[in-house]
Amino acid sequence: MSSKFDKNAFLSFSGPMTLLLFLVFLISSCSSFDPDNPEDVLRKAARNYFNTIYELGYIAPAKYAEQAKVDGVYGALTLKKGYLHSAGYDCMIPVANFSFIASEIAKSNRSEAWLDLLEHSYEILEFDYMSDIQPIINSTFTMFRFFEKNGVMADRKNYELELVQKPEIYNAHNYLKTIRFKDLDIANYEGEIYIGADYNVSRIVFDRVPFYQPVFQRWILVQADVRFTLYNEKLFVSEITVSHNRSGVEFKSSILVQEPLEKSRAVTDNEFRIVERYKGNPLVSYSGGLLEEYSNIFNWLDTTALRNDLEKNSSLEDQFTNNSGKPFLQIISTRRGDLTPIYENEVYPEILSLLGYFQSLSL
Repeated sequence: MSSKFDKNAFLSFSGPMTLLLFLVFLISSCSSFDPDNPEDVLRKAARNYFNTIYELGYIAPAKYAEQAKVDGVYGALTLKKGYLHSAGYDCMIPVANFSFIASEIAKSNRSEAWLDLLEHSYEILEFDYMSDIQPIINSTFTMFRFFEKNGVMADRKNYELELVQKPEIYNAHNYLKTIRFKDLDIANYEGEIYIGADYNVSRIVFDRVPFYQPVFQRWILVQADVRFTLYNEKLFVSEITVSHNRSGVEFKSSILVQEPLEKSRAVTDNEFRIVERYKGNPLVSYSGGLLEEYSNIFNWLDTTALRNDLEKNSSLEDQFTNNSGKPFLQIISTRRGDLTPIYENEVYPEILSLLGYFQSLSL
């Protein structure tokens, strides 16, 4: 006797209850979850992700460090302490929802080799001279948001997916599954998604991800490591590290984010515009001791090598102090005249007011 399901025989029985049972059978057959199917696992993890992240804005304490070598010699170092400002998942410019509002910035002098790199950008930007490039941290946020909005978690079409076993990592970090993904269309996104308990996204490690590098004024492919923390049943980005070694420039940066101080924040259009303008050229403010503190937090900071390469005429501490109180970009000369300082009267007072409010949340 055949065990094959006979739909016609099933429907030959009369009564609405029979039809209802058949519909339930079809739905359950279509919606069954296979824990060994990478598509099913990713679909469940992505649904949990988008249902758990903050939809509205939030404020969280954060720390940031970046360093760059040019032809093997350190040419730039920037350290920041302050707050991650989220304007919400679907803000006015969705890929620009994250900003770093710094209460302190330690900025080294830039080496001649670093400044020489910028010259090829002048024609693109219609500048005659720049004392530095715009803060690279903004590219980190854009990189992540492009992936969050358009990557494999948002749209799984045209991706190669594979479940891979990494028991040594699972035991160390309590991960449940690992999915390897590769973009089959343009091969821009490639890496692994680590999924933790209850199918929450815990970490994304990118072998390749598009990143706008202001040093080159173009998009390049970099490596990145993004980690998430579940706090009070909400998921937020708690760490993003970016690195690349390209065209003689070896770059590394990392941001660490603590639990949000204020959640479900309604960010006004005016606040969004002010923050957008400010983050392109923040005011440097420094009170001391960041390098020693951050060398214990970011273990890839090699303070000995940084001092050897960057302390040509003055100590790093003196450089941080001398650059304090000035715009991050001190000079931007264009064919239409000097653009710096461009925010002092319009933006800085409002940013200082915001900073005062954020700091009060920690008290």
